[in-house]
Amino acid sequence: GGCRADNSSGALALAAAERRAREGGADDTGDWASLVERLRERRRRPPAAGLEDYFRRQAAGEIVHGTEPRRYELRDSELRSRDDLRVSTRLLTLDGTGEVRAPAAVDVCFVALDHESYKAALDTGFLEISRRKLHSEQQLLSSKVKMAMPVAVPRGRLRDGPAGALTLEAGGGGPWAAALPMIARAPPQGGLRVESVTRCCQASIGKVALVIDGVRVGETNPPGLTGAASEELQILVPAKELEVVAEMSGRRLAEERITGGPDAKLCFEVGLAVFAYVQPVDEEGKLDFVFVCGHRRDMPEDARPFVGTITWDSGSAEVRNHEPASMHAETERSCLTCLQSMRLTPELPSGKRFEMVEWEDTDSCQYQRCLINPVRIGKIESVE
Repeated sequence: GGCRADNSSGALALAAAERRAREGGADDTGDWASLVERLRERRRRPPAAGLEDYFRRQAAGEIVHGTEPRRYELRDSELRSRDDLRVSTRLLTLDGTGEVRAPAAVDVCFVALDHESYKAALDTGFLEISRRKLHSEQQLLSSKVKMAMPVAVPRGRLRDGPAGALTLEAGGGGPWAAALPMIARAPPQGGLRVESVTRCCQASIGKVALVIDGVRVGETNPPGLTGAASEELQILVPAKELEVVAEMSGRRLAEERITGGPDAKLCFEVGLAVFAYVQPVDEEGKLDFVFVCGHRRDMPEDARPFVGTITWDSGSAEVRNHEPASMHAETERSCLTCLQSMRLTPELPSGKRFEMVEWEDTDSCQYQRCLINPVRIGKIESVE
C-alpha cells in the first residue's frame, strides 16, 4: 500500500522481488513476476513531488492519474490533503487553449477561493485572477486555505509579492497592459469513466486493470467500494484520443480507442474464468480444502496450485500452475449452469482422495461471488 518504490528502499525491494521471480518454484513464480511488474511501473511513474509538479505534468499532456503527491488523495475530481485543503484537478491556463507545453515552460500558482467562487469557477471554466491573491503550495498550507484552483502561467511571469503571496506580471506591452484583466480559462476538459461487469449477468465487478496509452493507471472499483450508486472509476486523462487496454489476472480482455472528455465512458464485459487452488488445513497434511476464486491474487500466500483437469458442461482445461479455467470467454452462458456442472479431477499421490462439494446457488451472479470471496468446492484427505 504505502511503500515507496521510487527511492533506495524501493530499489532493494525490486531487486528482491526479481530474485524471487527467478528462483521461485512453479507455484509462485507468476505471483512474484506480477509484483515485479507493479514495482517497475511505480518506479517509472513516481508520485509528483508536489502540487506544482503534478499540474506541470498535466499541462504537458501527461496522464497524471495515479501520480498524486503523497500527502494528497484524489477524490471527486479534487486533490485533498490531510489538512482539509481541496484543490480542483481542473487546471486553468491564461490562454485557455489546452496547448501542450513542456513542464519546464510553465509555472503553477493557486488561487484561494471561498465556496461560492470555487463553485462558480468550476461551473463556468474561467476565473479573473488579476485582483486575487496567488499562492504557492506551501503558502496554501501555511495559510490554512480550504479551497483553491490551480493556474498554469508562462514561465517567468510569477514574482514574489507582499505578505508572502505571489504576483503575476501582465503579458504584452503598452501602458495599459497592467490595467487589463487577466482571465484564466479551462482548456477542453478531459476525463474518462470506466466500469466492468460480468458478461453472464451484467453484475458490477472490479479488479480489471487499465492501461491507457501504455500507462497502467489502476483498476476498476469492486462493488460497494465507493459507497455511491455507480461503481465507475473516474480517471483524469487529457482531452485527446486514447488507447485503453483492459486486463485481468494476465488475461487481455479488450482494447478500445476513445477521446477523453466529460462524457467519455467505457464498460468492459468479463467472461467467466476461475482459478482453482489447494489450501492446507492441518499441520499434518491430512486434510486440504480446494477453492476457486475469480482473480489470481485472491489466493492465500500458502495456497498450492490445483494440478489436474477441470471440466464443465461445454469444455475442459488442464491446469498445473495457477492457470485460469475460462468457461465462457466469448459466449453468453449461465454462470450458475457452468459452475454447477464443474468437475475437478486432481492428480493425487497414493493414499489421498478427493471429494467434491455441490455448488450452492446463492441467487446472485456466481462469477461476481467468486470475485468477492473464494468458494470452497471440495476437499483432499488422507485415506487410512
